[in-house]
Amino acid sequence: MTDQLYRPIAFLLLISLLASCNQNPPEQLTTEQQLDTLIQQYVDTSGFSGNILVADSSGVVYAKAFGYQYAAQEIPMQLNTAFYLASLSKHIHAMGILYLADQGKLSLDDTLRQYLPDMPAADQITIRQLLTHTHGIPDYYNFMESFPPGLTNTDVLAAIRGVDSLLFEPGTQFSYGNSGYTLLTTIAAQLSEQRYADFMQQAFFDPIGMSHTVIFDELADSVANRAVAVNARGETDNYQFRTVGGGGVFSTAEDLYRWDRALYGGDYIRPEMLQSAYSPVQLSDGSSHPYGFGWFTNAENPNFIHHTGELNGFCNYIGRWLDEQKLIIMLSNNQREAPELLVKAIHEVL
Repeated sequence: MTDQLYRPIAFLLLISLLASCNQNPPEQLTTEQQLDTLIQQYVDTSGFSGNILVADSSGVVYAKAFGYQYAAQEIPMQLNTAFYLASLSKHIHAMGILYLADQGKLSLDDTLRQYLPDMPAADQITIRQLLTHTHGIPDYYNFMESFPPGLTNTDVLAAIRGVDSLLFEPGTQFSYGNSGYTLLTTIAAQLSEQRYADFMQQAFFDPIGMSHTVIFDELADSVANRAVAVNARGETDNYQFRTVGGGGVFSTAEDLYRWDRALYGGDYIRPEMLQSAYSPVQLSDGSSHPYGFGWFTNAENPNFIHHTGELNGFCNYIGRWLDEQKLIIMLSNNQREAPELLVKAIHEVL
């Protein structure tokens, strides 16, 4: 995360706001008004640019755009602005794999050898381990020598094939990275017998109505109402990679809300399969790590899951309270953090 200058000010402000909400709730204000007061003061203090959407079991209770979609040209942010999700994409890709598992096209305990036999330790690593970052393949961001604009999965897969040793024996440890999810999207394309973007469009995006969501691979067209980021150095950064897996998705807050609601219905993936996605991974020594299939879990509150996504100025957050069907989405294009205290304060208002 960046923007260290803003954190102390925002932190003190939010402590005050949260204490005020807990001690003297402003009953004369609606939930939307309370959220607007809280969030607007955070935005004014931090300079946040992006979209924030909050929902509960009744639907969207707050949705608002702040700042600029493209700061250099002063194009205002809109609620249908599409943000590069970075690692927030991982839970979407994980659902693609679970969809195929539900159809009986793969088992989560299948080994990599059954699909990509030329990859490292293919006879040891399972689909489940790829989903949970317990496979041991190093993150390609840590060993590839260059990242030119237009980088594709073909480039990444070639680099992964050259890995000569794992970080650890599969299933024994957790190490967050992007290599495993690149392999997963490659497997999904292989099993669906079509371009991965087409598979996800037909299986999820079209039926759910996610009309502003794009898998940004080498064949993708330009993204409508696309946000352009301002990176940590204050420079305009128009994301140009075409890799899919660790990231690779552009979407909007409204589309992610539709996605969230669709996952509750059981129409796309069986509830028992989803419960595995929301549960901490079990390691071979009997311990666990707070990560499921594309979701960080929470030992203190098993019904709360979340994920973040950060790259080149984009900084995103999604938090879901499964038992209450509450949701917080924050998408930013100027590297602002989603402070834990702000998330807690928003949840307190709900």
